[in-house]
Amino acid sequence: MEAGLSEKEVRERQKIYGLNKLPKEKPLSKLRIFFSQFNSPLIYILVIAGIVTLILRDFTDAIVIFGAVFLNTIVGYFQENKTSKILSELKKVVKVKAYTIREGNEKEIDQSEVVPGDIIFLQPGNKIPADGRLVESLNLKINESSLTGEWFPAEKITEILPEKTPLADRDNMVYMGCVVEDGRGKAVVTETGIKTEIGKISQMVMETKEEKTPYQKKVIHLSKIIGVSIVFISFSIFVLGVTTGQDIFQMFLTAVAVTVAAIPEGLPVAITVILAIGMQKILKKRGLVRKMMAAETLGSTSIIVTDKTGTITQNAMEIEKIILLGEEEITVTGDGWKPKGEFIQKPSFRRKRGEEETESLGQEVVIFPLENSQLRKLLHIACICNNARLVKEENAEDSYKIIGDPTEGALVVLAEKAGL
Repeated sequence: MEAGLSEKEVRERQKIYGLNKLPKEKPLSKLRIFFSQFNSPLIYILVIAGIVTLILRDFTDAIVIFGAVFLNTIVGYFQENKTSKILSELKKVVKVKAYTIREGNEKEIDQSEVVPGDIIFLQPGNKIPADGRLVESLNLKINESSLTGEWFPAEKITEILPEKTPLADRDNMVYMGCVVEDGRGKAVVTETGIKTEIGKISQMVMETKEEKTPYQKKVIHLSKIIGVSIVFISFSIFVLGVTTGQDIFQMFLTAVAVTVAAIPEGLPVAITVILAIGMQKILKKRGLVRKMMAAETLGSTSIIVTDKTGTITQNAMEIEKIILLGEEEITVTGDGWKPKGEFIQKPSFRRKRGEEETESLGQEVVIFPLENSQLRKLLHIACICNNARLVKEENAEDSYKIIGDPTEGALVVLAEKAGL
């Protein structure tokens, strides 16, 4: 077992279990994205009105109506196709590596090549490539929020647990997609691909029927009202005209003209443009909306129920003040994990007047922390007794992340600010 699987055994198991991949939706084709823009009752009404005006040779109205439909389609297609391309590129870039042992040698392989029976190594910052049973754990802590919703890392053990232990309490197991925050460990892979816990969730999500957004429901309701009202009014005008002795053909043209005039050609275009602007604003905030209707759903949201830490907060901890012996107070400036900031000293003087003790602060001074022997020693300890790592994020200007425990991360950033 300690030597891991042989390459021959790996190939045989890949034939049985397949590649370690989650099921993926087929990317939408450009043609499908284009035709999806017509999937609206208001667009149906406009198209029917446009065809009728063409038949009646009212080319001016036909051009206006089809122009509105064309503009609506182009704006919607451009935005959704752009988002689809970005998502496809992101999926190509994001690749998870697994660290395993095969034929007695440690190897770095792609996540998709992992098979049941592989021994995988776990270190801070690693994304777990498959579900597995722990065989070695040294202060191992894993963030399982993607499965359990609990942001606090789970402490892992190797002991045997009861068979019916709930998922969130299976501390001798590791799960695909979760992230190692601290410690080290080894696990034997038990499930891969769709049979993993995250794979089961992925399958359920794909099978879930997509519900209509509040906007789509309102548009359907509005379209019914507009359609019924227009038909009723136009039919009433036609019947009234015929019964009063007017020419049938002339009254038919009048009824059609009223129908075309009553249709709000600009409404779908206006809504599409507004949603497109919304998608652009969300993109500037580093959010990606796949479909325009989702932007409207977000705008309709009145209550969000969420666990705050790591969800609506950054889960980033900062050291803002240091108090040294001798009552010196040092304020540390900076923003999040960025290793840039100043050390500002506030000297404190205490004097006793009778039985009362008074305190006054000296002038604030920006200091070079390594020139202070006490502070230099503190920063060295913070830097050396630490398992966290500060990493600059790829393709992101002046953006950093911490691999490891957030508290230790705050100490690493403090040492970085001092130039260690």
